[in-house]
Amino acid sequence: MNTKTKAMILVLAIGGAALTGGSAANAVTRGAEGGTWSYGVGRLSTYSDYYHPRERHGSTARNGYGMTEKAWGISRGRWSHASVARTKTGNTAYFHRS
Repeated sequence: MNTKTKAMILVLAIGGAALTGGSAANAVTRGAEGGTWSYGVGRLSTYSDYYHPRERHGSTARNGYGMTEKAWGISRGRWSHASVARTKTGNTAYFHRS
């Protein structure tokens, strides 16, 4: 059974605040359907990483312009990584189990 989950990533802009390095300005890591999902929006990109110990899986990152990167068919016990240039709004992240 294929499972697809989506999280809308909200970008909070605090007037003139500068973000440093590659750290995510708005990042979440949580348990998700037997695996671990990390997603967020950094200074330059929006990303989605997913780990599942027992099933093939993947992750997708999409920005507000529709640019999308997908990581599909990742072997169990490995992280999937997807990232794309961020936009001011409309950044989304997904994970997939197969």
